[in-house]
Amino acid sequence: MSQVKLQVENITKEFVNKGEENLIALSDVSMSVGVGEFLCIVGPSGCGKTTLLRIIAGLETATNGNIYIDGKIMNEPGPEKGLIFQEFALFPWRNVEKNIEFGLQFTNVPQTARKEIIEKYLKMVSLTGWEGRYPYELSGGMKQRVAIARALATEPEILLMDEPFGALDAQTRNILQDELLRIWKETGKTIIFVSHNIEEAAYLGDRVLVLTARPGRTKNFHPIGLPRPRDRSGSEFVKVRESILKEVMEEVNDL
Repeated sequence: MSQVKLQVENITKEFVNKGEENLIALSDVSMSVGVGEFLCIVGPSGCGKTTLLRIIAGLETATNGNIYIDGKIMNEPGPEKGLIFQEFALFPWRNVEKNIEFGLQFTNVPQTARKEIIEKYLKMVSLTGWEGRYPYELSGGMKQRVAIARALATEPEILLMDEPFGALDAQTRNILQDELLRIWKETGKTIIFVSHNIEEAAYLGDRVLVLTARPGRTKNFHPIGLPRPRDRSGSEFVKVRESILKEVMEEVNDL
């Protein structure tokens, strides 16, 4: 692994339910993510993948443990982290340009510089010429491109992605996977990507982390080790995908 960018140290998350038994979502999860690494996280439904991502983002507080970025504790939200949800989360009253501009309004970026930044990321996500359109005029794939551009516009060091392509049809999902890999290569961002789709995780990630059934624990890391672009139908890819799927299914069958 390259220099460590993010360290997750002994994260446990317990939700307190008044009058009911507390729910332990995560238990003693630890991992290191290298600078510029693309890490995917998979596991059975309800294992705490999204909770872990929200703790890293600073949107959820861990019961125990800490998040470190470049060796410093970072348990709060901050500009070094950008988050993209499965829901497109665009403001319907803002056009594409104004949606991308949203984060820049809170980071003291001068008005004169915003136009150039917006144009840069419109081009990066292949939406030049669409800046005046509103979300209702966009396809699902285009909406997610806007969400990616908005997250990138504030120049976060780490991009956190929570099942961002889950609501899209298979063809659009595959196209955006390749687009994301291109953007990742261009920007050199560190990406942590939660997915329910084993093939997607194996296609995108440098490594794939498998979490156990709830409470989520670190089960195994799978270094993919296949050159990009990856052939989804190739025997080596199929072997990797099946190995990850087997581990996830072990957890599903133990529920």
